[in-house]
This record gives sequence, structure tokens and C-alpha cells, in this order.
Amino acid sequence: MSEHPPTPPDHGVDPSLDIQSHDLPPKVRSYVDTLRQQVRDIFQRYGITTTGFREATAQLTAHPKVSLEDLEHFRDITRVLIKIHKAGALPPEVRESRPVTATVREDALCTIPAERGREVTLNLREVLDFSLAFLESKAPPTWAVSLREAFPHGLSLTPDQRKTIETAIEYGFTHALLMPGGDTQGITTIETQKPDPNDPTKQITEPTLTSPDTLRAAMDHFLNTCSNADGAHPVPDLPDTEQYTAPFVYEPEKTKVPMLRPGAPSRSRPHLVLYGPGGNPESLKNLTCPEADAAFLALANTLQLPTLTGLTTPERLLLQRRECEERAPLTPDQRTATYGDARPHAFDAYNDTVEDSNWSWDLDSRVPGGCCRGLWDSGFRRSELDWNGASGREPVLGAHPVVVVEL
Repeated sequence: MSEHPPTPPDHGVDPSLDIQSHDLPPKVRSYVDTLRQQVRDIFQRYGITTTGFREATAQLTAHPKVSLEDLEHFRDITRVLIKIHKAGALPPEVRESRPVTATVREDALCTIPAERGREVTLNLREVLDFSLAFLESKAPPTWAVSLREAFPHGLSLTPDQRKTIETAIEYGFTHALLMPGGDTQGITTIETQKPDPNDPTKQITEPTLTSPDTLRAAMDHFLNTCSNADGAHPVPDLPDTEQYTAPFVYEPEKTKVPMLRPGAPSRSRPHLVLYGPGGNPESLKNLTCPEADAAFLALANTLQLPTLTGLTTPERLLLQRRECEERAPLTPDQRTATYGDARPHAFDAYNDTVEDSNWSWDLDSRVPGGCCRGLWDSGFRRSELDWNGASGREPVLGAHPVVVVEL
């Protein structure tokens, strides 16, 4: 017998089968898909593999080790799915989620003096409005358009997503940028067959970008709008001695079309990238790419943030420009007081001194033979993009962690 009285879902509707996703608006469909995945995760936790929803529900409520927390969570998810089934729209209580508030730990990652040990609130309406305005000025036009279509009434969070963001804030991931899905970015991949270079009689499977031209165009766009390749996008309030000159891109035929790291958190749907504006953690420096992968996996498990991961190159280009623009109007003393660093380009600045260097692996962007990297070079006053192989290691090279939350 179960230790807890059963808390079955409302009867009469099978939320796994009866909601026809193709009839729903994109935002509602994405929300339903997220809830369905949470239901599947609960079933999987207790070894329930039955495909029939009702039978799986019966097995769950009768399971001798099922927790009351999982039963209540399952019930709440089912009730929301039933409301969506009946209305064909999101219930009013989830159409736009309330702000998310948590207190930043003293030992948080990538945190800054202005936030350490303090309560921080992410207002989702402000995140949406800022992201739309920022991407309209920095990204290809399709990026903001796709997000406006996906979120006409604001951002909606499931309870699990809210909990992830609260935990992320506690560990220093206090800032957020909303990004469009993989198809819009051009980072979606498919599995393709090709001859095995070691044995032409055999085939091997490898991921391939479905639209490399889309990604290449986006990267070219960012090199203009974020790194000032065209000379037409200086940073307001930044002195000439700190302005961007033309960026350097090593082997652009590879570096401009990186693929998402195998095993990286999904970015198929629109998603929040949560990050800390501080420097790279010292514990994540002087690592090869495989060592950094292992360190990030261990960190995700320790912090109970499964979607903690590394940046992609497009994400880093956008975030370093955002951080530079926010710091540019401040005096050096104000930057030091707020960020712990007087440099306007500190987010990804290279330095010969380990503690001052934020040169970073873009861990979630991979090219054949290695992993992408990026930095601000103060000597040449430019952004630099390159890649290095699995054995590459530098004491001043680190990695900036982020948390991805698909919506």
C-alpha cells in the first residue's frame, strides 16, 4: 500500500491524449509540451513505462514509494492541462507569471558585490520587454518577431520553471535574456549518415546543422551590431579608447557555424538564458574543454540545476555587448562598487593575470575538432573569436556558466 492517500487527477479527460497540440497557439502549445514532459518525468522516476495515461496514473497512485510531493505536483499539472483542454488557452492564473524573487548566496557563482547576500527579483515583464528591445537592435529581425508571436501576453512559468529560476538566482544567475528557439537561431541539428573515414564500407551518424546559412547570417549580424565590424555600432557613453574596432575571427568558415554541444540543454523552444554578470569562477579556469564539460556536469548536479551549462557563441556575443553598454555610463569607481571591476569590457576581457581574465570557452558551441572561445582584447580593442582542440588549456582561460530555461 502507498504511504499516502491517492491524489489522482480530475477524471474525465486524458491530458496526455485529448489536447490536440496542433490546434493551439504556439505559446500554449509550448506550455503544454513542458507540462507533458514533467508528467513523463514523474512516471519515469517510478519506473512506469505504460503508454496509456490512465493506466500509468493508476500505477503511480498505487506505487508504494511515491512521494506526496510528486502526487500533488502530478495533480496540479493535470488540473492545468484539463483547463487548457476545455478552453484552448492558458488559464488566467498562468498567462503572465509574477516576478521571481530569491536571495543570492554569499558564495554564489559569477555574482557581483551589489547582489551578494541580497534579495534579487526577476520581473518577467521587464525581462521580456528588455529582450525584445535589445534583440530588435542587435539580432536579425526574425528573432524579436518570433518572440512577439510566441509571447503576446507575457511569459508564463510552470512551477518547475519557477523553482529552477529561484535556485538559479540563489547561486548568482541573476540576469536574464530571452532567446528565440533553435530554428530561428539556425542552431537546430539533424542526424545524417556519412561514410566512415576509417572504413568507407561503413556509415557513421553525426549531427548536421539544418540551416547553416541562417546561423552564419546571424553571426555576421552580431559581429556588426555587437562587435562593431561595420564601424556603425559604437557603444554610447564609451570613450574612444574603449570602443570596438573590427573583430578578429579565426577560421570563420568553422567559427561562424558552430553546432550545439551534444548533450547540451535543449534550446529548441524560446528560452531564458540566466547568467551572472561577474567574472568567470576561478574553479573553472585552466581546464581543457573536456575537463570543463566534466566540471560543469558536476556543478549542475551539486547545485541541482540540471540545465546549468556553458554559453554558445551567439549568446556570449550578445551578453558581452549588453554588459558593456550597461557599464559604459558609469565611472570606474561606480563600476568597481557595483561589479567589482572597473573595466567596461570585463565580462569577457582577456588579461595576463589569472584573476582578472575572463577569456572564455563557449562550451556549448562546437566545431569539428574542438570548442569555440571568445574574448575582448584590450590591446587591439576588439572582440576575438576562435576555437581550440580538446587538449587546449590556458591558466587565464575559463568558462562562464549559465542556466537555460526552455519556455
